[in-house]
Amino acid sequence: MRVELRSSETFNRIWILPLEIIYNQNKTFCCCSLNNDQWLMTDYENQRLLHITKNGKQKTTITYTKSPHQVCRFGSYILAISTDIGINLHKI
Repeated sequence: MRVELRSSETFNRIWILPLEIIYNQNKTFCCCSLNNDQWLMTDYENQRLLHITKNGKQKTTITYTKSPHQVCRFGSYILAISTDIGINLHKI
């Protein structure tokens, strides 16, 4: 798997980042934008979140207690992460 950032005007590739994520057609793969043009991506199979910089580099790998399905930011300071058993809210 990989993630690419492309220009919304020309669709030219800005950067590409190969990911060490196992693809599973039956599971969702999700990401959300963070402050300063950064990204947070879910890795359901390995129970972790990947923090990606605005330059397309993996900044941090965060182990998550339950397998994260979806991730969504609410406003500037709240992050919601859905798992098999519910939704967790985090202050960022």
